[in-house]
Amino acid sequence: MFTCIKSHSFLERCLDSIKPLLVKIPCELIIVLTNTDADVKKIAENYTPQLIPFKWCNDFSAARNIGLKSAQGEWFLYIDDDEWFDDVDEICQFFLSGEYRHYNSAHYIQRNYQNWEGTKYSDFSAFRMIKRISASHFQGEIHEELTPRIAPCKYFQTFVHHYGYVTDSANSPKAFRNIPMLLQSIEKHPKQVKNYIQIAKEFGLEGNWKAAEKYCRIGLDICQKSKDSYSMGWLQAYLAYLTGKAPGKTPAIQEIINILNEESPSELVRLILYQQLIYLYFEAQESEQVVRYGWKFENLLDEMDSQAYLWKEQSYGEFCENYVKNPERLFGTRAACVASALELQEQKERRILSQTVSVGYRGDFGQILF
Repeated sequence: MFTCIKSHSFLERCLDSIKPLLVKIPCELIIVLTNTDADVKKIAENYTPQLIPFKWCNDFSAARNIGLKSAQGEWFLYIDDDEWFDDVDEICQFFLSGEYRHYNSAHYIQRNYQNWEGTKYSDFSAFRMIKRISASHFQGEIHEELTPRIAPCKYFQTFVHHYGYVTDSANSPKAFRNIPMLLQSIEKHPKQVKNYIQIAKEFGLEGNWKAAEKYCRIGLDICQKSKDSYSMGWLQAYLAYLTGKAPGKTPAIQEIINILNEESPSELVRLILYQQLIYLYFEAQESEQVVRYGWKFENLLDEMDSQAYLWKEQSYGEFCENYVKNPERLFGTRAACVASALELQEQKERRILSQTVSVGYRGDFGQILF
């Protein structure tokens, strides 16, 4: 099932990407139509007779719940029409092999591109699949989520392409739509931490770092009071990113050190914070600190890899194993450490040289003094 709100230019690409699922797996396709465009409806009719008209009311959960209530299958997967799967073979094998019998929920990856060339992106582990039970439903007017999320959970490496956050201007069209809706949702549900996570991200996407930091801190306060360590991890990692955007490196460094020393972040979050400290210290030309946190990063990375389940247990959205090991990010981390280590070695050699070349003469004997 997916909700169709965009134009027909996206629609066929999305539907074509799920054809292998429709062919290989006994399943149904339900399309919730919030777009009244005749061409969109005509394209949708070529793929399924199960079209559900829905009058848009600024509530994504309401639209998705209509589709969910109509579903008859044992499992439920959803996708939006501005996304398309790169390959669904892993999901097909999950069902064909019978592996699905051992799980109650699943994530697949949403690859969010930051430019039209597709060279920059972040991967978000999206909770998009459940074994249906009577209590299954979506909640939240915007950035809605399935609930309940029942373990064990399967984490697919399968991903969808998503260019919905790419913009040619300073302001994202999605931000114009999403921020007012999120502010309304916060007013209705002031203690629902996911709203603060999403609005911080929306303000961050449009470059409003001050507003993003404000809502990030409110969310952290709620997490601390409710002991929600899972959501707190995302907020800690994102706050570290945001503070790095402000002028001057010292406040950002101190913020991250405070989180490390006072808030007991998870191993995954500590890795992300170490990476951020390496970048900040490198920009501040503090080579000793770069190397120090480089060692901490590499040791903890080895520990995480030796206990691979931690990656899955501690991931939240885009802050996951793929984030830490993104080739560009990981190369930048290690390059900064190597450059700093070489700088420290050069400094040491210069000190030794300066101590051994202090040359002078005594009287007329031409004796060299060292």
